[in-house]
Amino acid sequence: MLVKNKFRKLTLAYDMQCIFRTNDINKYLVYGIFLSALVAPTAFAQTADEQPTQSSQSMSTPVAIELPAIDPVDAPVISPLDVATASNDTDSMVLLQEQSPPNPKIQFKPIEFEDLENLAITPVDQSMANEIYAAADEAKKQAELARKESTRTPEQTVKDSTTQEITEMTRAPVDIDQLMNSIQADSKIVVEANSAGKTLNDLAEDESEENEKKLNFFQRIVNKIRPSKDNIVVAAKIAVSVEGAPPILAENIKAKLSAFTVESFTEYSSAIPQLRALSNQAAQAVGYYNAEFKFEKVTESKVKIRVTPGDPVKVEDEEIAFFGAGANLPQFRVIGVLPDLSVGDIFNHGYYEKTKSRILEAANNNGFFDGYWLLHDVKVNQPENTADINLRYETGSRYTLGEVEFRMSDPSKPLPINLDILKTLAPWKEGADYTAWRVNGLASNLTNSRYFNYTLVDAVKPDPLIVPLELPPDIQALVDQQKITESELAVQDKNKPTAVSAKEVTQNIVDEKQFAGTEVSPEAARSMRVEDTQHTEKETEAEHLKTLAREEKRIPVIVTLNADQLNSLETGLGYGTDTGVRLRSQYRRAIVNRY
Repeated sequence: MLVKNKFRKLTLAYDMQCIFRTNDINKYLVYGIFLSALVAPTAFAQTADEQPTQSSQSMSTPVAIELPAIDPVDAPVISPLDVATASNDTDSMVLLQEQSPPNPKIQFKPIEFEDLENLAITPVDQSMANEIYAAADEAKKQAELARKESTRTPEQTVKDSTTQEITEMTRAPVDIDQLMNSIQADSKIVVEANSAGKTLNDLAEDESEENEKKLNFFQRIVNKIRPSKDNIVVAAKIAVSVEGAPPILAENIKAKLSAFTVESFTEYSSAIPQLRALSNQAAQAVGYYNAEFKFEKVTESKVKIRVTPGDPVKVEDEEIAFFGAGANLPQFRVIGVLPDLSVGDIFNHGYYEKTKSRILEAANNNGFFDGYWLLHDVKVNQPENTADINLRYETGSRYTLGEVEFRMSDPSKPLPINLDILKTLAPWKEGADYTAWRVNGLASNLTNSRYFNYTLVDAVKPDPLIVPLELPPDIQALVDQQKITESELAVQDKNKPTAVSAKEVTQNIVDEKQFAGTEVSPEAARSMRVEDTQHTEKETEAEHLKTLAREEKRIPVIVTLNADQLNSLETGLGYGTDTGVRLRSQYRRAIVNRY
């Protein structure tokens, strides 16, 4: 019986050692409970068989079983074949009945290493071993082959990206919807035979006529007055909302970002630096040099900007001075007294540029064509948030007006009006100071006379003078140092030997007559030569007149006239409840004779 009990213990230990491979206290507690549940009924059955006369109370008393600590690693290895044979040859019920009276305490003896030697050894199948060796050899061959191929393949080096590639990579992404629409539109193109021999212009005109026929009368009239803009593709712009900024700053930020497209806004992380730079420019333009911005993406086409404006830059000092013959001109004095920016105002670049434009406009309208800037400078002091404005303008000499020269658009035709009568239309006498209103008055008089179909009044003005600006002492010192450096570099370049090549360089000139459509008729070629000659003569004459005007300080005025259609006929049709249908006609001839 002891041998059979030992056999069952060893079988149970063998089955459980496959589950518990590590020394885990929780697993061994469960292991102990599992053994207790299996061994206790067996011990209780043996006690009931050997002592049937015992009372029910004694039979219900649990049997204390001491389980020795069995290490699954040290458990003997039993062949599953032996276990199956033992279980088939013996019956558990018979074994329980044949058991001898057990001891009060059943003790499990630990398995000794000597017992392992008596266990049967299952031989290894030689065919399985051969298969394992063959698979290992095949894997080894594949590994060696892969290693050889990797050594043969040269390592691919990655070249640095060029500037063009970087530009293409940083470009805005492709609009997939627009691309699909263009593909669908191209798929609808139908190729037909051009039996009539029409050109592209004729086909376009036919298509436009068909489209106009589809429209009703009123729609055609509207299209003629205001043509449709279907062919104009306008990129979608983002919507901007600004919080925390003064009205002028908020409006300037919105105006600055009004050109930012939705396509550029798609990549929000890359759009943030651009939005910040544009917002900063808009803030500085109206005097807020310390503004801070926080951006929030509301939708795919809307951004919200929270602005902390900070203290604005204010004008602390302003100097506007004029020098030369026009220093006391009333227009200049008014600008000096009432500039667009005064001391204490928030510095605004727009107002500053407007003051400069007023000075230049006053100089041009009053004949000071030799005027130039001595200094136009703004110093913004940080962190004081102050600005100093310096504007110094040299007016130069004042130009006068010369005698008016009248010409016909067709040089072969005479003047339709006597020259003395035409001169009376000029509101000045020769030698008068130049003013823009006098030249404009001559143009108005010629138009109101209705003697001509059109008139062109051209006052030939010299080109503006370009004079270096005056600079503050510290900046002037830096400029002088830079000039010295440039002069030294120029001397070094001159001393370098000039590279001379003995190889002859030839150039092939393409004959344009070889291309189709380049043949010109003799009449067209003659007219083209005449036009080129006239254009060259006009340019030469204009340059000569500009040079003469600067030398004599006198502005020549040339008037070009056209009187090809002197007769005019007007007709009108009306209806009145009292008069009925009315018909009106008028014939007019502006010029009766040369006087």
